[in-house]
Amino acid sequence: MALTISYTLFFGLLFGLYISFKRSESILLIFLLFLLLFLFSFLVAKRFEKEKMAFIY
Repeated sequence: MALTISYTLFFGLLFGLYISFKRSESILLIFLLFLLLFLFSFLVAKRFEKEKMAFIY
């Protein structure tokens, strides 16, 4: 359940990135969004790892 919500948020961020890219060519804004996306995907990977470990034990 939590993983589904995480993926929904992830694709929502991707869509937001696409809209901001279409609207303005601000390199800094795009860079910040990419950084946020990277951080979020890292957190999702960590949570997935924890859930997998919990599933094993």
